[in-house]
Amino acid sequence: MKKEFPYIVVLANNIRKPAHFISWLLFLITFTSGTYFAITHLTFSVIPILVLLMIMIIALIFSYRRLTEDGYPSFFWTIIFAALCWFQLPGGFYIALLLFVAALLERQSHIPVEIGIDKEGITFNHFPLKFYSWDLIQRCMVKEGILTIDYKNNRLYQRSISTDISAEDESELNIYCNSCIQQATEESSPSSN
Repeated sequence: MKKEFPYIVVLANNIRKPAHFISWLLFLITFTSGTYFAITHLTFSVIPILVLLMIMIIALIFSYRRLTEDGYPSFFWTIIFAALCWFQLPGGFYIALLLFVAALLERQSHIPVEIGIDKEGITFNHFPLKFYSWDLIQRCMVKEGILTIDYKNNRLYQRSISTDISAEDESELNIYCNSCIQQATEESSPSSN
């Protein structure tokens, strides 16, 4: 069951460009290694490697034909086929396992990081899911396109948000966060009699 949040802040995703570069690097390393192995070992045993290399190229072409919402192609299937190629190469088992992990992380890099804000606290939707209740937070605000969360343990979290929000929405969100923090502070402080 999905939880409804009165406020959702979408953060700017700065990891897409490095993930795109690393994906290209993994593709090129796999393609050159597989091609080199196929040329130096001309037997029937290299046919599966050649087939996987061709499938990698086809997956790469399809990736560029279907760009994701963020303008970058998803190399998920290209990296999966690269991992399968490494399974065929001698001594490539551990590299193949690393490529499977890289494919999952590449897919995660296309998911926008959203922060849900409600009366209970702040929830980060990225992997792993994190929740911070208001009694752990000293201040939470959005100003000039930057989200700032100041935790009571002197930790500071600042990130740019992906879209411009109006001054009214910014003010409304800041007032909501302040009221939640104040309410959590009043509930946690011992009542004086």
